[in-house]
Amino acid sequence: MLRFKRIYFDANQLLEGGWPRGNLELTNVLCFAGELCIPVFIPEPVERELEERWVHEALDKTKEIRARVQGLSKHCRDIVAVNGSVELPNENELRDAYRVQAKALRDKWGISVSPLTTRSLREVFEMSVSRKQPFKSAKDKNFQDTVIYLSIIDHLRSDTEPEAAAFVTRDGVFQKDTIGSLDTEAGVTIVLYQTLKEIADALKTGLAHKVQLRLEQDRVRACEVLTGMLDEIGKHISKTVTFSDRELFTKILAIKGIENTRIGQILLPFEPGPEPFEFYFDVALDLLVEVKVFRFPVLRPASTDDASASSPLLAMAAAWPNPVIEEARKPRVVTMKAIGAIQDGKFRVVELGFAYEKSWFKSVTEETRSRSNLADILNDPLDSTETTPQET
Repeated sequence: MLRFKRIYFDANQLLEGGWPRGNLELTNVLCFAGELCIPVFIPEPVERELEERWVHEALDKTKEIRARVQGLSKHCRDIVAVNGSVELPNENELRDAYRVQAKALRDKWGISVSPLTTRSLREVFEMSVSRKQPFKSAKDKNFQDTVIYLSIIDHLRSDTEPEAAAFVTRDGVFQKDTIGSLDTEAGVTIVLYQTLKEIADALKTGLAHKVQLRLEQDRVRACEVLTGMLDEIGKHISKTVTFSDRELFTKILAIKGIENTRIGQILLPFEPGPEPFEFYFDVALDLLVEVKVFRFPVLRPASTDDASASSPLLAMAAAWPNPVIEEARKPRVVTMKAIGAIQDGKFRVVELGFAYEKSWFKSVTEETRSRSNLADILNDPLDSTETTPQET
């Protein structure tokens, strides 16, 4: 189970994720979060930092380009003509372009901007001068980070029942020994993740749990329908399955009937839809049979007056009892293939297919388990437990 129900990002991890374009690593995180219906937020001070860093980095690069062009022009003077005027975007154009791109990425993934804290400058200043965490000394410069963290805390507290949140940041100021217990004192829980990979691994663990839950819900629906078809399934088994003699010295002469049928394991495709699909299920049953039972011979020493005394084999044959015909109840398991479909939100069995006694074939459920593994669904090996991050 996930330890959080919403995600906040710091600037450093969004920039590592290729913001405002978004690289594959960030896309994976946002995709997993969307699948789990976990809201993602960028605190307003983080959004402002992202914009200013991107714009000023772009302006620095335009200055470099102009300087290099001027240097080239000076180097080539009186030798070759160089056009020293280069059309480059100005600050307003860069800022407008960034905002359009950032908004497009936020809209694509449903990312919201959470508001700036409403705490007064006086309150933050008092935290600094009294050296309350995260301010360790009078010269600490953690003002901006403190505003970000307080913005997250206040946003969580704005809900009637605050949810636990994940905060993805590599900034050391947010570690437990620095930020202290600001969140717990405020009555909220913030779990820290330092990298996009850490939060992605946590989300994949939650996604695997959700997939398992969804598969189990589908199995329950299928089991209800199949249970209502037990009579039909029993007749189908009687017509199509040849049962074997499992026990030594026993031979099945006739099958009198099938009783106590019940549905066992069900193997369904992931996210079955309205189009017909194959699935498999096991049926446990009691087989009512007429069997011939061969008894062991009772060996006895031959007497001197016995006609068979000269032949031990004759004595053994004479002691072998006749077979006994009796009725018996034999437990069996049958694996059956079927065609199903989901129509109007309801599971429906379209057709019952071939069936075979499970003991003589490798069960389809065992055979396909590796192919239906949740790790294969996520296309990545999964640990059974979530990587435990630091909780503040």
